[in-house]
Amino acid sequence: MSTPISPDCQKFAAALEGLKHEIEMLHDQLEKAAGGEKSIIAGQIKELKLEIPKAQAELNKCMAKHPYVQPPPPKPNPCLSYKYKLDVAEGALENEIQKAIAPLKKQLQNAPKNQKAEIRGEIAELRQSILETSIWPKRISDAGKAYADCLTKNGGLLALDSTFKGTSTLETDNENAPGPYKQSVTIGLHFSDWDHREITVTSFPPISVTYDVSVIGSVTTTVSLHGSASGSYDPTTELISLSLSLFFHHSTDLAGDSTLDLTLVSNKPITKKGEVTVSGESKFKGGYLDGYNCWLTVTGRISPRP
Repeated sequence: MSTPISPDCQKFAAALEGLKHEIEMLHDQLEKAAGGEKSIIAGQIKELKLEIPKAQAELNKCMAKHPYVQPPPPKPNPCLSYKYKLDVAEGALENEIQKAIAPLKKQLQNAPKNQKAEIRGEIAELRQSILETSIWPKRISDAGKAYADCLTKNGGLLALDSTFKGTSTLETDNENAPGPYKQSVTIGLHFSDWDHREITVTSFPPISVTYDVSVIGSVTTTVSLHGSASGSYDPTTELISLSLSLFFHHSTDLAGDSTLDLTLVSNKPITKKGEVTVSGESKFKGGYLDGYNCWLTVTGRISPRP
């Protein structure tokens, strides 16, 4: 198990990992290089290896000066009884709606195409009618206000919807698609109430990159979120992590699709302006990229910040 590193030393740890990553990439290039290129790449590797002891010494020095301190356990949310009442009311309303529209939904499944639009309209009208006449919307409003008041009274935070906007940089050790591929990204994040500790990824628009592959020609790869995604935020260290499962679809039938499960973590606290960099490394599963390594970094700003 690796030794935990304090926030003060995360930048030195990131610098060391960056050197190791660069050396690893150069080793992959060296295996495929020809002739005089090998000596050039070997020289670059040799120079970088000389930097490793210096970077490790800087990290050790910082860790001695700023030892890792186990953060205190999170303070429990004293308002959970109010949250329970809110959840019950929301569940009751949804059950009432689903029970009422169930016959129409069944009818919709077996209806001819020319009748489906009309039935969908009836479902929407019935849903709206229930929202206007049911006792539960008022109870949801009252329970929500009581919960928010309790959070505020006890020093807690309301849930927060934010946008992580920045630039992603993706690299692989596949010789036909090494990268780096840079793309603008806008990721929706929801921070949980009370202490913003839990994160849910609410949106992840697909990202497409086009590149040339020998023999095949031009290929476009589209990256999209595969299933749900979540993460965590530590209010004490202000560090963030996001666990994602990404789906890689290629525009050619000659390359099967792949998935990538990885966790992106920040190496230093989110700034007061919400600026942060998260990065991670993992292996592709399935398809053309199966078994290849991938490095992904996202640098940008979370607004509003937690």
